[in-house]
Amino acid sequence: MDIRDASPAHFLIKIESFSLLDKCRVDKYETKEFVAGDYKWRLVIYPNGDNNNGKECDYISVKLAMVYTSSMPKNWEVNANFSILLYNWISGDYVYSLGIINRMC
Repeated sequence: MDIRDASPAHFLIKIESFSLLDKCRVDKYETKEFVAGDYKWRLVIYPNGDNNNGKECDYISVKLAMVYTSSMPKNWEVNANFSILLYNWISGDYVYSLGIINRMC
């Protein structure tokens, strides 16, 4: 077992019609800010994957991003332990990535 000082936090987003993001040609969607572990975060969702070549993909990319990093001190570092869970209402399947540890800097 691991021990940590920060209490767990949860953030939930529900997209009513995900297909509309593609129909409206939304390349990137950013959620509202939320607080976890004394920091402000947001989820960044790429409906057609996070690619830089402009081609469509058959996957979705979801990333955790810190907000207001310009106010952080020089050489700052935050280690985030987080999980992402996606639910597909059509298929009834869950896609998840549990226990990701990421160094933000």
